[in-house]
Amino acid sequence: MIYNIPAHKAGDTWQGIPSITIFRNGSALDLTGATAKMQVRFKIDAPSVIDFSTQNNTITLIAPISGIFNIPARLVDLPPATYLYDLKISLSGGEVKTFLEGNWSITSHVTRL
Repeated sequence: MIYNIPAHKAGDTWQGIPSITIFRNGSALDLTGATAKMQVRFKIDAPSVIDFSTQNNTITLIAPISGIFNIPARLVDLPPATYLYDLKISLSGGEVKTFLEGNWSITSHVTRL
């Protein structure tokens, strides 16, 4: 599924993603025992500039049976550009699938502290 993260001002606290539900064949996917990882890159073959995952608590499975997770708020201070990302979920049965992908625009700020 394509999900373009709303634009963010460099150096501000990003509000995260409060809730996303993963569906498969029209039903919420049970994420019990799953792990998730999301990487943000300037371009596909560049090193990741931000890593989110369930393993480092930057992705939280808030209602796994209902397929719901979130990404908590955090400071994001990337150089202004349009970045790529995708999110892979490893299900408890061993299946690995990319469920989300898209762009994330980081814009310049005017005020300097």
